[in-house]
Amino acid sequence: MGEFDPETGQRYFKPQVLRNEESREKPVWEELYESSKRLKYSPLNSSRMVLIDKNSQKISQKIRHKQFLKIFQDLSRDGELLRYCEIKIHESDKTMVQILNPLFLEMAEKNLDLVFEEFCQALDALFKVLTPQDKSYLLFSYTKNPSP
Repeated sequence: MGEFDPETGQRYFKPQVLRNEESREKPVWEELYESSKRLKYSPLNSSRMVLIDKNSQKISQKIRHKQFLKIFQDLSRDGELLRYCEIKIHESDKTMVQILNPLFLEMAEKNLDLVFEEFCQALDALFKVLTPQDKSYLLFSYTKNPSP
């Protein structure tokens, strides 16, 4: 068999191998298996990898705190304590109330009253399960004026 295809006249494909086969310490399949084990446990493959720096985290936390305070004060009668039985749901933004409904239900079931710090902890826990759209609404779109 020659280097050229007799029908087309084109040169046969010959892959360029950059590594000499004799330089391997182990067979290829063992090297690939070992490298896949290293990749699985690599910290770079972690699904909880933080993609923002410390300064950005501080800014994000400041925005969250400011907005959480605004929501807390809008829901609370006195701005000091959020009592489930006194939450101003009908006077509040309907979209915000819908998003925070799981928190309100838990407050009702356990008959909870929350100070601001507890409210922030509860919202942080709720944020873990909210959709990106709901998070964005609470942090950037929510205003005191009720939505239609």
